[in-house]
Amino acid sequence: MKIKLSEITHTKSQREHGSIKELKQSIQEVGLICPITINQNRKLMAGRRRFQAIKELGWKEAEFNVLKSSGDLFDFKVAIEENLKRKPLTDLEVASALRDYQIMKNKGEPSYGGDRKSSSKSELETYTVQDIAKDFNISAGSVSQAIQIAKAVEEKPELAKLKGKQILRKIKIEKQKEIIKQLKNPTGLYDVIVLDPPWEFRQEYDPNFARGTGDYPTMSLDKIKKIKLPAKKDCVLWLWVTNNMIKEGFEVLEAFGFTYRNILTWDKEIMGIGAWLRNQTEHCLMATKGHPVMDLTNQTTIIREKRTKHSKKPECFYKLVEKLCIGEKLDYFARQQHKGFDAYGDEV
Repeated sequence: MKIKLSEITHTKSQREHGSIKELKQSIQEVGLICPITINQNRKLMAGRRRFQAIKELGWKEAEFNVLKSSGDLFDFKVAIEENLKRKPLTDLEVASALRDYQIMKNKGEPSYGGDRKSSSKSELETYTVQDIAKDFNISAGSVSQAIQIAKAVEEKPELAKLKGKQILRKIKIEKQKEIIKQLKNPTGLYDVIVLDPPWEFRQEYDPNFARGTGDYPTMSLDKIKKIKLPAKKDCVLWLWVTNNMIKEGFEVLEAFGFTYRNILTWDKEIMGIGAWLRNQTEHCLMATKGHPVMDLTNQTTIIREKRTKHSKKPECFYKLVEKLCIGEKLDYFARQQHKGFDAYGDEV
């Protein structure tokens, strides 16, 4: 059906579409091959990029695919189904539609005549993530992430300019910051300290080309230098550094008053991403102050263990330190508890 563009409503997207130059060129050459979808009330349901393209081309009217049914819940289902077929689920428009769909289901599904019907569930029950996942044949985890994204953008509209995975990362980091505020500093002093600082990355996380940054709050070099280590006068420090932060690692040792002794290299057995060269190693600077007691035998400067999740250190490292170093041990910025070590960190 041919309809004037001026009659179409709800044409504005919740996020920037980016360049549509190629799309406009294609429409100029071959026309609008796939009609834009609207409902009976002239509300745009699918094809916002195409609509924007023909509008910028100066079109006054176009052929539209008009859905016979309408209603808020039906509209949400159409928008979700359309986006699921052509975009990742973390797209903000899909996330918002899933969130609205859940809200509508929990309030009671409206009939297309405008009257509300009572919900099929009891008033005490809610339409869950699992229910939505079944409706659209997608995973409950994906639905949960999408709803988290939509809620975050409702609370902080400025997040709408980010990609879905960037929003999820920020949500996680904010939660960790709240946990960190509640942490109590270690009590007592230690003979051995393993320190894995949350180094500040030189680029912002982006799921398309900068995925090597961590999903946790980071600290500037100055703040790391100001950490008050609970170290005894005779102490061994194991300082983890990434390949591009080795220089900063030596600066931290100097600020802490430790003397560099050697460098331990972890071969992760599988390569990851990286700048210039792809990373397969990580390093730990061994340093001392005073005269710590150590059981030196045949330990070498390399350990091998397949890497797992981001920033998690290998179990063989902790076994090496446990065998080599004598005394009370602290794992500072720990991700999990290890035998023989006290742990300080927001994920423990």
